[in-house]
Amino acid sequence: MLSSKTTWRLFPLIWMLVAIAWLISFPLHPKDKIDWENVTIESSILATVIVIFFALRALPKLTFGWGIFAISWITDLLDEFTSEPNFFDTTLDGILKSLGLILFFFGLLSAYRDLKEQEEIAKKKFKWFSNLVEISPFPMVVYDEKGFVYVNKAAEETAGYSRNELLGGVFWELFDDKEREKAREMIAKRIRGEKIEPYTLKIKRKDGSYRIVMVHGTSAVVDGKRYGVVSLADVTELEEKRKREEELSRMISLINRILRHDTLNALTSAIAFMELYKEEKSEEYCEKAKQSIDRAVAIVENLRKFESAVRAGELKIVEVREIAESVSKNFPIPLEIDGKCEAIADEGLATVFENIIQNAVQHSGTEKVTIKINRIRDFCEIRISDYGKGIPDEIKGRIFDEGFSYGEKASTGLGLYIVKKILERYGGEIRVEDNVPKGTTFVIRLRTP
Repeated sequence: MLSSKTTWRLFPLIWMLVAIAWLISFPLHPKDKIDWENVTIESSILATVIVIFFALRALPKLTFGWGIFAISWITDLLDEFTSEPNFFDTTLDGILKSLGLILFFFGLLSAYRDLKEQEEIAKKKFKWFSNLVEISPFPMVVYDEKGFVYVNKAAEETAGYSRNELLGGVFWELFDDKEREKAREMIAKRIRGEKIEPYTLKIKRKDGSYRIVMVHGTSAVVDGKRYGVVSLADVTELEEKRKREEELSRMISLINRILRHDTLNALTSAIAFMELYKEEKSEEYCEKAKQSIDRAVAIVENLRKFESAVRAGELKIVEVREIAESVSKNFPIPLEIDGKCEAIADEGLATVFENIIQNAVQHSGTEKVTIKINRIRDFCEIRISDYGKGIPDEIKGRIFDEGFSYGEKASTGLGLYIVKKILERYGGEIRVEDNVPKGTTFVIRLRTP
């Protein structure tokens, strides 16, 4: 059988040859014998037949029937302008029309068979594809711009929705507001056929929990329509591990800075008291120097426990008063502690007390510090107050910034920054306010069990 390309070159040539041969073979009618009304009708029918012929280019099995059918209408039109034997006017015209219709019918039947065969092949391929991806441990989905058109079992388990729910319209519900725009952009690019590098998405399961997936995919065109085809790898545990490692690295770095900062403060105080002892020979200064050294030892021990807690990666329930009392023993000024409460934290809370109290002793000139601990609804509130010169309003919003220092006794600017970072680890918060009639109060809120 001739190819479709050959057919479309051959039939127009045949039509031209038929018209030329007809006009050469048969003489023209006198003008008064031409039925122009009939010419108009025949021309319209011929034009329609030729348009249909070219419209059927996508169905080559029908072109032979329409091509021969068009020849019969060409002869009908030429018959209006020429004189020819009756055989051509009646018999040939009928033969061409009949042959054209028969060939068109068989072409239509053949095209139908081919279509059914292609459908069967497509069904077999899809069944083979679905059988393959159903046993895959990785979620796999096929989607268009409206939603999912196929999901495998692993995709159901990852999303927490049934297959019917996913295919029935659950789509954007899988993404929260932050992820939805990213998903929309990537889906649009893939539907347009653009190449996309693997990327991560956070999806929301039916039960409200979240999973992080790495998206690998491509696009495919089926019946002229482009679909996105993607495979998902659940990397939730890997991402959580990576975040834990990053957090651990940050906290270990912070612990090293705390160690240098706090022990330096304690040892500097010890040296100062020893110098005073050498000048005045007062046992009081010797005792205060010993307290400062003991404080440096306690700081190192607390940081050792804090580092172990950070490496374990879990917070625990602590008794806030016990930690406050253990820290207060290492300072040379009176500390009054009132109330008690349990909170979710770890050994790092000792560093919080250490730095706030040290900040009060070093910068405010206070003669005492009071600590009030109280449970308020779901929080443990800790109020640490001094009675010194206070903190100017214009710098209160900056005192927790890394490296910020102020005043004549300004140091490294790490103390309160360290406090803020530790409390963020606990999901807690801190603010500063004036202590009436004078001084400063640091208000800490921690989650309770």
